[in-house]
Amino acid sequence: MKLLPRRDFLARMALLAGGATYAATQSRFSLIQSALAASSRYADIEDYKSLVCVFLFGGNDSLNMWVPYPQAQYDNYAALRQALAIPRSQLLPVSGNEYAFHQNMPAMRDLYNAGQLAIVSNVGNLIEPTTRETYQNESVRLPPDLFSHSHQTDMWQTNLPSDVFSTSTGWGGRMGDLLAEANSNPAIPPTFTLTGSNLWQAAENQQAFSVNPFGSVQGFEFFSDAEYPPWAQSRTVARETAIDRPFRNLLASQLAGFSQDAVARVAEIKTALDGAPEIATPFTQNSFLARQLQMAARLISVRESLGMKRQIIFVGLGSFDTHSNQISDHEVLLKDLDDALNSFYLATQELSVADSVVTFTASEFGRTLTSNGDGTDHAWGGDQMVIGDAIDGGKVFGEPAVLAIAGPDDTDDAGRFIPKLAVDQYGATLANWMGISAGDSLDIFPNLQNFSGHDIGFIA
Repeated sequence: MKLLPRRDFLARMALLAGGATYAATQSRFSLIQSALAASSRYADIEDYKSLVCVFLFGGNDSLNMWVPYPQAQYDNYAALRQALAIPRSQLLPVSGNEYAFHQNMPAMRDLYNAGQLAIVSNVGNLIEPTTRETYQNESVRLPPDLFSHSHQTDMWQTNLPSDVFSTSTGWGGRMGDLLAEANSNPAIPPTFTLTGSNLWQAAENQQAFSVNPFGSVQGFEFFSDAEYPPWAQSRTVARETAIDRPFRNLLASQLAGFSQDAVARVAEIKTALDGAPEIATPFTQNSFLARQLQMAARLISVRESLGMKRQIIFVGLGSFDTHSNQISDHEVLLKDLDDALNSFYLATQELSVADSVVTFTASEFGRTLTSNGDGTDHAWGGDQMVIGDAIDGGKVFGEPAVLAIAGPDDTDDAGRFIPKLAVDQYGATLANWMGISAGDSLDIFPNLQNFSGHDIGFIA
């Protein structure tokens, strides 16, 4: 059989090729699902933009992160939250005094007041617009397995129902597939993850590059072409001889090529990071989230040497499933979030890209308005933050839920609020800023066509 060159082979066939490659390179080795012909729709992008997703795993209680502040509205909130209510005297009111941040989020309050942060209110997984009536009489299509961590996390990241998760891509990955052609270096993917594999960046044509946030990228030192020890060069030659040769098996040929690409890609990113100036902005070194965002800032700092016009970065923070001990646990999490997001924003200012980087929070669902005694249970809609100089900040976008048990926005009688904005609308607004066309957004966000507003408007 005549062997096709590896790139031609990928371009002609929808090859499913799997196998283990270097664990230091990727958290997992994905299957190549298809090789799409280059569209060239995004090849002429000239500016730089980066999208950074901060996923709060477990279901963040945004009802205690962002609290109504006028006395009457606060009294209603406090009566319903009971022991979980944050004392009004401790809250940090924003300009206008309509809302207040949790007392451990002074930096986010300041960013909001400075117009560099906006709140997107009551957003969550939806297939089509849903009301209390249509929810209760089951006359509307609902996200499958509502209130399940795993299913709602997957749907947040893919916008697809659970029965196709095993073969689906994420909306971050679908954007990356289109925007990759904007970057001049095809060897480096536009997607980077600082917290391991995730569905949000799953794509058809690329694998997100997984970077350890605690230091630089680890190279393949065992196969480095070093002068010492004396056997290093001969070992490298032996490896290259074993891999860089014709294979009778097509899959073996492809896997050898992938291995070669992995070594080259790691070496290129490692060289860029090792040669980059240190970022002066301080990050809390004992915070996993802060270390992730510090590495995200470093990846942004080497964008030019890596040929990046578009980057899509994923970081995560867990432990938001606050069924018990919520007051003390949640305040620690929010302080960590406040400190890390503030350091990252300051780092984008230091790098002169604060208007070119948008950071947004996500969480699989919100929490119940009512308390279970010492915490909250799984709910649905929640508030999210978007940060950056490109944001039309100091505003609330969307329609806040009516804080009432068995009220017009409650699914039942526990304060599980039905989202007014779909994740598809939230994501499409971000995609629009990244330069994705309206037509491509309809492909990336399959439920978007069911909603009248495709852009929420939080980009300045």
